[in-house]
Amino acid sequence: LASVDLANRRRQRERAAPNFARYDFLYQLAVDDLSERLANFNRDFASILVVGDHIGRLSDLCQLLYPEALVVATDLSLGFIKQGKGIRIVCRDDMVPLAHGKWDLILSPLVLHLTENIPDTISGWYDLLSDSGIMLANCAGKQSLRELKRVLMQSEIGLKRPVVSHVLPLPDARQVATYLQQSKYQLPVVDSEVFRINYADILGLMYDLRGMGQGGVTLQLRPGYLTKEVLQVADRLYHEVYPSKDGSNIVATIEIISI
Repeated sequence: LASVDLANRRRQRERAAPNFARYDFLYQLAVDDLSERLANFNRDFASILVVGDHIGRLSDLCQLLYPEALVVATDLSLGFIKQGKGIRIVCRDDMVPLAHGKWDLILSPLVLHLTENIPDTISGWYDLLSDSGIMLANCAGKQSLRELKRVLMQSEIGLKRPVVSHVLPLPDARQVATYLQQSKYQLPVVDSEVFRINYADILGLMYDLRGMGQGGVTLQLRPGYLTKEVLQVADRLYHEVYPSKDGSNIVATIEIISI
């Protein structure tokens, strides 16, 4: 998998933080998914770590469900950290500067795919867990933005431009399961769910990605490559090849892998 531009990711998340609530529907899906899975565990947790907490909905839920627990939340963005309550730390998702072997529960909503090295991140989170600790996370999967990737590539070929991979390679569920096994997690469970979202045009999709804080990372927009001409051709192709049922919009696939 390709390496993530960490500095660019931080900039994108800081830019997204002030207006994130307008674009938070995928984040909310991720939070709902984790909260539903958490409900399957009939036990208390004395220490809870939320990695990539965004605006704090998951850490708030943990405080409500486990009022006696120590809940610590992290995020790469200071703008996001300032919007939450409780103990919150600005740090990288893959390098959490907290004690190893301490945390009974680690939760992470929709940031794993944006770390520099997914296997190393999963392994690092394992080291943070207590002996009976549980890790629940989700991330974008390989099927995400497959339509966008294809139309951008076809547009560049048609215009005789250099073909550039604008969409960051994402893991599939089998890869994630392998990473978990290699990191010595016991009884790992991985599944995925696919969502299809309608947009009026390709720019609407890109604006949403940017508003989520994922546009400059999931989309590798190299200066001078993704021109207005490429976008116009790509938008036309998108409407032709991936229209919505009524033909008025385009459809974007988002796959969420849950661990």
